[in-house]
Amino acid sequence: LDPTSIAMVCITHIPTNAGIINPVNEIGIMIDEFNSIEGGDKLNDTKLPHILYLVDACQSVGQISVSVQEMKCHALAATGRKYLRGPRGTGFLYIQHHIANTLEPSHVDHAAAPVVKV
Repeated sequence: LDPTSIAMVCITHIPTNAGIINPVNEIGIMIDEFNSIEGGDKLNDTKLPHILYLVDACQSVGQISVSVQEMKCHALAATGRKYLRGPRGTGFLYIQHHIANTLEPSHVDHAAAPVVKV
């Protein structure tokens, strides 16, 4: 697999039914090393790393220690309802600050929140 053709790596930290813990820290180190070789932390004018790294931590947050710094992930998503014992429909998304500032939504969805002021 040619890493220059990869835009994003998404991996589940702990799959629901497999009984394994994926090596997210080691994967993050490999992606970070590749991004460093490919021009530092930025590619061209996009200010985005060559390969973005997203970790699904729905089964791990609240069960084991989770560190975005150790994972070297650019984003991490998790649900609040499982091991954090939050209500259904809750969750969070961590995105590194310098990446979050470059993202634009593809569309704005007002299904869950009414427009009060434009």
